[in-house]
Amino acid sequence: MKNPPVASSGQSIIIASDQELFGIQALRGIAAWMVVLNHLQFYQSKTFPVQSLLPAWMNCGESGVDVFFIISGFIMTYSTPRPFTTWRDQLSFLIRRFLRIYPAYWAVLLPILVLWWFHPAYFNTSQGNRVDFPSSLFLLPSFTITILGVAWTLIFEIYFYCVVSFIFYCGTAGRLFWAGAWAAAVVIRNIVHPQWFDLACWTTWLSPLTLEFIVGIYLAYALRSAQLRLPTVVGTALILASALWAWHFGALHGRFTGGGDQLPRLYIYGLPAMVVVWVVLKLETQHELKGARNLVWLGDRSYSTYLIHLPVLTTVLYLAAKWLKDPSPYTVMAVTFAAMLLIIIPMEICYRFVEKPSHLLAKRLANKVRGRKEHRSAFRDKVLS
Repeated sequence: MKNPPVASSGQSIIIASDQELFGIQALRGIAAWMVVLNHLQFYQSKTFPVQSLLPAWMNCGESGVDVFFIISGFIMTYSTPRPFTTWRDQLSFLIRRFLRIYPAYWAVLLPILVLWWFHPAYFNTSQGNRVDFPSSLFLLPSFTITILGVAWTLIFEIYFYCVVSFIFYCGTAGRLFWAGAWAAAVVIRNIVHPQWFDLACWTTWLSPLTLEFIVGIYLAYALRSAQLRLPTVVGTALILASALWAWHFGALHGRFTGGGDQLPRLYIYGLPAMVVVWVVLKLETQHELKGARNLVWLGDRSYSTYLIHLPVLTTVLYLAAKWLKDPSPYTVMAVTFAAMLLIIIPMEICYRFVEKPSHLLAKRLANKVRGRKEHRSAFRDKVLS
């Protein structure tokens, strides 16, 4: 493996320019299906409470979100090694990010909006069937739950993209300083007085969960500066220990609901997620994750999987509960398994006909705004999203 080049003033090279992140792409896919299993357990037990067959520890699959957040912070830093010099660089960056989020999201949201229009009582029963339409459509901060349940994480993503688009005008030292200042503001607000700036936007901007994005930024630079080799056995042990940590404390805590749950979530899920992402990155730079290539296809479809799984699971389980009268445990398990398998078809449709074309459009428009061509492999274009 080539040694990472030394960064010049105002420029940082995180990993060798030809490094392909198979491990991170595979980890994305695994994280997406962890969330799927989490929701499968929750909605199966909610829909068929008498035949609740899936174990409660599957709730720990929600830690896949924390893995996503840390990977996002890393990828944004990895894919933008040079400081922005003009507004065109910043606009190009935001175009690429927004067009990778919104088209696929809107494609999944549209049929749900139609259902909401005719049957609003199906949505957000915990908050009196109220829905914040602008927030759901444009991914804006809100105290009201979005129509598509997983959209709350995308609100954090959009906010993160906007903030780092200003931080990335700086070189390495500037980025680390402002990321640290951002983290300090989050910590001070949540420790000294969590009710400060008690508005939806500030609750998002200063949420403890933003620390996971910031950890991803620091991981990118820590990976470049750390020269110690990580033995594969030690890395595997760290991943297993992290999984056990998340499983044990996650099972004790139970399902996270947001709000006041965000601080404990950082040490229950955020800490092990950080360790797992770091180990995968470290082993990848040592070329010890060759088997990860076999799971790249799973990572390619991670965003489509994440968007599509909740509407499919809830629809299938709802219809099954409506049609089946006093089903046996075996029938419930068959329905649950079928619901999980039925995710695959709409996932593939969304990926092939919406997500992939939007990636190409994002690249084309971003390069046009910047006024120059960028040469990357097709794989790197999929990873750096």
